[in-house]
Amino acid sequence: YRHHLDVLARVLLDGMTTTRRNVAPQVIDASATEVMPYTPHFDLITSPHFLFAGQTGRGKTTAMWQVATALSRKHDVRWMICEPGGANWKELATATDIAGIAGIVANAHAEMLRRLELLRDSTANHVANLPEPPPYLGFVVEEAESVYSDLKLANRTQAQQMAVQLRQLAAMGRKAGIAMFFGTQTALRIVFDGSVLENIGNVYLFGGAQHLAERFRVSRDIRLPDLAPGQAYCPRQGGIIQFARVQRPTDLRLALPSLSDTRSDTQTVTDPVITPVTPPNGHFSGVITPDDVTPIIMPTEPGAPTEAQRRAVIDAYRRSGSLRATQRALF
Repeated sequence: YRHHLDVLARVLLDGMTTTRRNVAPQVIDASATEVMPYTPHFDLITSPHFLFAGQTGRGKTTAMWQVATALSRKHDVRWMICEPGGANWKELATATDIAGIAGIVANAHAEMLRRLELLRDSTANHVANLPEPPPYLGFVVEEAESVYSDLKLANRTQAQQMAVQLRQLAAMGRKAGIAMFFGTQTALRIVFDGSVLENIGNVYLFGGAQHLAERFRVSRDIRLPDLAPGQAYCPRQGGIIQFARVQRPTDLRLALPSLSDTRSDTQTVTDPVITPVTPPNGHFSGVITPDDVTPIIMPTEPGAPTEAQRRAVIDAYRRSGSLRATQRALF
């Protein structure tokens, strides 16, 4: 009985079905150890999100560089990159401290709501099908759990807001043309709960603690600690992917100038999708908003919802029609 449940679960996860009786379903063998070179393949309509998980020094960021470069060559993408400290992405990093990262997440969420509003006013079901489609938004978040933990110590309400916004970006960003790139060492549930992971179609597990294999229900035959740097197990393909050793990209088109406003001379700079906004006190905090979206100001009263949250709740209620269904959709 448990064996049949396991087979059924794996078939559902792999998106495979069988309609003929007495025909065994085709299931990807999770114990496969074939090493395959990374081949760029993108389906931004149905599976735009990526997760790179593993210990520091195992090649996560280098792999993200390779995938981001390949994605930018195939599609019109503007990038927002959040990395604590900015040591890896350097001049490409849009935000490098917890306050700035929280602001970037909030405003990426606002941009998503703006794009969904455009879809509601049209017959299209994806921004790529709009008469004048906006560019894809590549949104990179490095060490999301670390940012959440640090932010929680400084401002618990703001940390909870960021967690909800990341959750909704993963769930609703697909139709809005947002491709999420998560880099993580542990994939803790405080950020990557079931509702987030089920919306991430491209998962790469790099060398490190074996618990990552258990987290993603990978066969025990796959020993993540034994993977060489640059190698990652891909549950979707049922094999080990070898990423190339590449240099940090210099031609990614950013959604806005980095906060430090420094970049290499060869970097391509275009008109920003999102522009900086100076708050009333005259001090730029790293928060950015689309031109036609009211700037989001973090609440001073504990528990006070932001404008983006209010809009998300109202939109969810309009779609679901009841409070209980709205709660299920949002939480």
